[in-house]
Amino acid sequence: MESSTLARAEVGLCAGWSFLPERASRHWLAGRGSVSGAGVHLPHTWNDRDTFQHGVEYRRGPGSYRCRFTFPPDHAGNGGIWRLESEGFYGTGELFFDGTCLGNFDAQYIGFQVDVTPYLCAGDEHVLGIRLTNRCRSDVLPGIAMPDFVLYGGLAGRVRLRRMPELSVSAEDTWIRTDLIREDRAGLIFRTCVQNRSGAARTAEVRWTVLDPAGEPVLVRGSLPQRIGAGLRAAFLEKSDGFPSPRLWDVEDPALYRLRVEVVESDVSSDVQEISFGIRQVRIEGGKGCILNGRRIELRGCNRHESIPGLGNALSPGLHRRDAELLQETGCNFVRLSHYPQHPAFLHACDELGILVYAEIATWKSVRGGRWLQNARRQLASMIRRDRNHPSVFLWGLGNESRKRGPYEELSRIVRDLDPTRQTIYAENHLHRGRRHKTLAIPDVLGVNYEIDHLPQAVKASNHGAVLVSECSSYPTRRGDREAETAQLEKIERDRGTVFEHQDVAGFALWCFSDYGTLRKKRYTRYSGIFDAWRIPKRSAWRFRAAYGSAPFAKLLGSWGCAPGSATRRIELFTNLEAVDLFAGNEFLGTVSQAGHHVAEIPFRPEPLEARRCHGGEAADRLLPWEAARSIQLISGRDTWPSDEIAWIDVVVVDGKGIPALDHHAHVEVQAAGPGAVCSHLPEDRIEVIDGVGRVYLRGMGEAGVVEVVASSSGLEEGRKTIRFLHE
Repeated sequence: MESSTLARAEVGLCAGWSFLPERASRHWLAGRGSVSGAGVHLPHTWNDRDTFQHGVEYRRGPGSYRCRFTFPPDHAGNGGIWRLESEGFYGTGELFFDGTCLGNFDAQYIGFQVDVTPYLCAGDEHVLGIRLTNRCRSDVLPGIAMPDFVLYGGLAGRVRLRRMPELSVSAEDTWIRTDLIREDRAGLIFRTCVQNRSGAARTAEVRWTVLDPAGEPVLVRGSLPQRIGAGLRAAFLEKSDGFPSPRLWDVEDPALYRLRVEVVESDVSSDVQEISFGIRQVRIEGGKGCILNGRRIELRGCNRHESIPGLGNALSPGLHRRDAELLQETGCNFVRLSHYPQHPAFLHACDELGILVYAEIATWKSVRGGRWLQNARRQLASMIRRDRNHPSVFLWGLGNESRKRGPYEELSRIVRDLDPTRQTIYAENHLHRGRRHKTLAIPDVLGVNYEIDHLPQAVKASNHGAVLVSECSSYPTRRGDREAETAQLEKIERDRGTVFEHQDVAGFALWCFSDYGTLRKKRYTRYSGIFDAWRIPKRSAWRFRAAYGSAPFAKLLGSWGCAPGSATRRIELFTNLEAVDLFAGNEFLGTVSQAGHHVAEIPFRPEPLEARRCHGGEAADRLLPWEAARSIQLISGRDTWPSDEIAWIDVVVVDGKGIPALDHHAHVEVQAAGPGAVCSHLPEDRIEVIDGVGRVYLRGMGEAGVVEVVASSSGLEEGRKTIRFLHE
């Protein structure tokens, strides 16, 4: 078969943007005028430095962006269209191309797609302008001025130009549905829409090839030719009931297949797309809990927000993946995306790592009718079309802590129309109100926020007894406050014990994964995470890992410094090992014979304290006796990063022997020279070191080069680190 030259090409538009923190004139958006604006690289938010600070209200209002670019000559003249696409962000605005307004948009955390073919000229310089605001009307989701999270302003998603061939696969209308899964075979249904973007009718066929997890073709199917009118699209459907010996996607073995979809006209391939998918069956059933591929699993997870101090919600794909990796390492098999559609990079990571996802439209105490419902219908439909091929996604969330019968019934119908294979859910924090409004039995699964003492009533009131605890265990806790961390840990222990007293409840999602910014009730920062906002673990994260983590580990915490103090020291051990030997130097202190969290008073001596795996002999973890803090060390798991990524470096205060001084608290100023910028929300690019450890994020600027990082603090020797950003 011949190959067409109409392969999908892309032009990245993340570099070279100018930003003004105001509603810029059309003159400026067209590239004219003497005001240049600040240079920024996408993703970007204008709230990177005014959140997570007590007493500071983050800026809400207008902002404007423009970008000059030259359309490559070699991309012209091959037919098809060029579409301007963005990833998701919050806000409404207007789009301009060379000064011409192409229309208004509501990004809806999904982004936009606009045909710009008529405006592109090969080899010419163009100016893309975007004017937007994060102070939106009440019908724009979530539809509340001050939810318990930040409504970040800015282009927090990447932007690109993408060519769509004249005959092309409509990705949002391509759906892989699995059915009739058995041990020896599975049923697959492929639905593909082909768009004819030309001015004449065309005849095309579709060929589907399934590639197994090793990349080998295991199923090939083809359609009959179909005539597609000019400017129209046609649906192609293929069913296969005999897919042999499927390897099922599971939280313990997340096997991913790929579907290659090829559009063919007169034996010439005009478009090819590959989509990952998994073969699995998952449902929450009354009286049984969550059933995945025929067996019951206990859902244990967290609620997640997209935000980090100094970055806001402008996270890179690598940081989204890192969050998924931390969830898995901690022992989570489930995550709720509270309270808005989140980045596809996070969903891809959950697919690959085996984490079930409860996806949700942007709501927070705000479900209602009218124009809000119109926008909710559009957002839900867009989210389903974008995300329904992710095997990790198993629940569609209709709302959070708000109840209105009519809207929930309408949103449920959208799910039944677009994806009847997945269940619906909404999160209720006042069961008596839900009972009064008759909403508790509308979704397939009832989400319960915090009222875990009323789970029997929730099971009785829900649709067929299907219940999930969608939020629990919120306990504000700053990392480093040992008493508060212990109280948070104990609350989580009590709550998970209560949840699992009820075998018919599917599981729970802690509130929450990491600390986050908010203005609600003037809290400014919510310290409810089991990780802090920089993703450094608190005691609860170690306890969760001891209960559910699969990789063997032990973690020692406590004051093992040589400074004068009590003769005994309070030491904590977190482990999922069944037996751990404790040693101080060469002296055997005893064996901890049970996984979990253990606390002991141990006589201090200036020797290493070690937790050794029984019968293995190797040190699982150790506390080295530290002396007075002397200097700063900068530690990174890698020294080379893609130029459009965000690097992270741990800032560790050490003594004269290089041993971490885990009782040291300080503010450290971090500076960077080269094609990278320090991401801090504090003046002078300071970061906070707590218990001897802090973390700094460093944004690549899209350029290759070496960045010299220097960290300093009063009374300590400077720390230095070299990071290299590379083009990939």
